[in-house]
Amino acid sequence: MASYLALAIMLSTLAALASGHSYHLGSCPVVEPMAGFDMNAFLGKWYVIQKTSTGSRCLTNNYTVDADHPGHFNLEQVSQHPVLGLTNVDHLYRYTGGLKPNEDSTTAANMTVRFPLSK
Repeated sequence: MASYLALAIMLSTLAALASGHSYHLGSCPVVEPMAGFDMNAFLGKWYVIQKTSTGSRCLTNNYTVDADHPGHFNLEQVSQHPVLGLTNVDHLYRYTGGLKPNEDSTTAANMTVRFPLSK
């Protein structure tokens, strides 16, 4: 009997955790890039207030100029791992990627970010 109770509690817990996520079929909405966008005004550290599919917290994005490639930028994302944050272990994740304007775009706001593991 105790094993059925443990199984019921485990399934209830998993269902509660899964209910926090939603999955949708189809493509993302088309978003019109901002007119008159000035990347130089956008440079610096930004605090992320919402991001999907992450258990991390306290996310920041830091946008800097890529000195080796004119017109390109660097993006460093830093987040804290919630479980490792309870220990003395370094719990910061750092992802660095490249950000560049799309060549076929007529606006500077239409850019693509590439991280080392993305294609």
